[in-house]
Amino acid sequence: MKRVKKPKKPVSDRPTKTPLMYVTQTNYVNLAIMVRVMYMCYGWRKKRLDALCEAYVALIDEFGSHRSTVPQFIRDTTELTGIDVKNLLDDAVRRSIGV
Repeated sequence: MKRVKKPKKPVSDRPTKTPLMYVTQTNYVNLAIMVRVMYMCYGWRKKRLDALCEAYVALIDEFGSHRSTVPQFIRDTTELTGIDVKNLLDDAVRRSIGV
C-alpha cells in the first residue's frame, strides 16, 4: 500500500532583507543588551538609561553622516577606554563556533 504524500506548504513571500535591515536589527540588539546590562548589573534606572540611549543614538549618527568609520571608531574607543572591543567580540565569536 502506497503512502499518501502530504501537500507541500506554500513558500511564504517574505520580503528580502536589505543590508540596512540587518544593520538596524543589529543596532536594536546591541542597544537592548547595553540597556539590560546597565539596568540589571549596575542598577541604572530611567534617567540614566535615557542619557545612555541619547548618547548611543548620537554616536550611531556619526556613521550615518560619515563623520566616522568603523576602524576609526574602534581605535578611538580602545584609546579612550583601554578596552579592545573588536578583540573581545572576536573571541566571543570564536568561542561560540568552537574555534
